[in-house]
Amino acid sequence: MARRAPLARVVGHALRAYLQAVAPSVRLVGAEAAESTWSELRRTQADRRFLLYYWTEAGLPLMLYGSREEGLLGRDLAFVHDDTLGGRVTADVLRRLGRRAWLLRHRHAGPLARDLGRLIRSSESIGIAVDGRGPYGHVGAEFARLAERCEAVSVPLGIRLTPAVRLRLAGPVQLPRAGAELTLSVGAPIDCAVDSRTLRSRLQRGLEVASSMAGTRSGVLTRAASAGA
Repeated sequence: MARRAPLARVVGHALRAYLQAVAPSVRLVGAEAAESTWSELRRTQADRRFLLYYWTEAGLPLMLYGSREEGLLGRDLAFVHDDTLGGRVTADVLRRLGRRAWLLRHRHAGPLARDLGRLIRSSESIGIAVDGRGPYGHVGAEFARLAERCEAVSVPLGIRLTPAVRLRLAGPVQLPRAGAELTLSVGAPIDCAVDSRTLRSRLQRGLEVASSMAGTRSGVLTRAASAGA
């Protein structure tokens, strides 16, 4: 673990420097509509906790968006990461962007159970990748159980980045190329008051629909990303 932490900091620093360099040329697509939908959800259910969920490969594009805009990713939203190299890199980028993070320690059952217990008891709204540790592109059983036990409003966030550089850091990573479009779509909230099997299917379908909407919106409602970090 001691060796992993310095490597994560080095890679995290390099990724953040790259994001800063390319960010001024990235165009945000559908951001105003996504922010409006999210704000309305938060307004009408102000007493509820929220789980904003997305695919692992959307993590860094989401951080890029969060470094530019506050509307969708307010400072009251914390992000969950695990103890893999990719998770620790994400945590380092989050810290450098001034964001809060929750650690889930997957290497041992005891610490993981304690981390999940604290997360479930918290009233804090969170952002979380639902396919962490694979299989990627599928809502994990662990997240479905978390959504059920948190009794929070689960909201899918679809993100499309094109063109992008695709890497692997334990899991899939996307980095924007210069002039890329970053498209966001907030999907409909998911009713978690169902059995576990039905819930996992609903969560999967919700994120697939939101991701599809992000794809169809690409190229419309475009505005230039603000410069600087």
